[in-house]
Amino acid sequence: MRIRSPRLNMSIKHDAEKSRFHNPILKEKIASFVEENGRGKFSFWDATAGNGGHLAFLKEKFPQGEFFASDTDPEIISLLQRDFPPESGVHLKQGNYSNAIWGARTFDYIFLDLGISSLHYDYFSRGFSYRYDEVLDMRLDTERGIPLHEWLARTQEEDIRNVLWKYGEIPQARKLARMISEHRKIKPILRTGELAEITRKALPPHPGKKHTSSHPEVKVFQAFRIHINQELEHLESAMASLPLLLNPKGRLMVISFHSLEDRIVKHSFLNLETIPSHDPLSRTAFIPGDFIRITRKPVYPEASEVEENPRSRSAVLRVLERK
Repeated sequence: MRIRSPRLNMSIKHDAEKSRFHNPILKEKIASFVEENGRGKFSFWDATAGNGGHLAFLKEKFPQGEFFASDTDPEIISLLQRDFPPESGVHLKQGNYSNAIWGARTFDYIFLDLGISSLHYDYFSRGFSYRYDEVLDMRLDTERGIPLHEWLARTQEEDIRNVLWKYGEIPQARKLARMISEHRKIKPILRTGELAEITRKALPPHPGKKHTSSHPEVKVFQAFRIHINQELEHLESAMASLPLLLNPKGRLMVISFHSLEDRIVKHSFLNLETIPSHDPLSRTAFIPGDFIRITRKPVYPEASEVEENPRSRSAVLRVLERK
């Protein structure tokens, strides 16, 4: 199924049409984990639908499946409603994957593609990327919370440092927080260009193999985005609730893009596979749980996928199955 081009509005970048059709990362791997499970008709929930790339690919490959899709961003749902109208058979709903969007319904497959969609970088003008000079908003759902520029204006310097350190793992977090605090005394930090300039002054680029070495803004923007949207808190909540929504032999498939996300997924899966024993006569402290890790080691994209979609270079896939 080819995703139809949306009718762009003023909040969308008109020169980013190509990214609307990017090749979804690890799509063949996701399909293989569905195929090997040997189900006939099945239910599949794409809980972070984004631009609909994975959803379109899987729906075409598995016409027998019943597909559900959701996203935190209301604007994304509006686009998906054009791509997947009611007659397509795809059930769409706006909401964060950590909430009970579908009530008590259970699924054969639940899929998470964490982080943010390419739409947020290349289409929506909310300040997710330092490559475009935009208002610093960074909210996935603009109906909730406050934009980043307001948070930067009212937050204590020490709290800014903590966010940079915790979510960006930036060694010079204190220096950057101090420069942000000093700059806002002169004028508010309202746009991405201003934040990027302050970042480059505090953390001079060091050309090297790592993308983040030559572009220190990457981790800074990541840290603020994660905080504004409470991404790790939602993920931790989801790792406790989503496995319970799987049918027997159902699978939870998660793609993460940085170590903070992957660490949560990895340890959550481990803790579900092996649980503490409460039997005082047991010879072991842990016993098998109700889940098993299908991927004993993380799955990475092929070199050809990374070449076609460079943003996927840090993608990691892990799969959990309910016994």
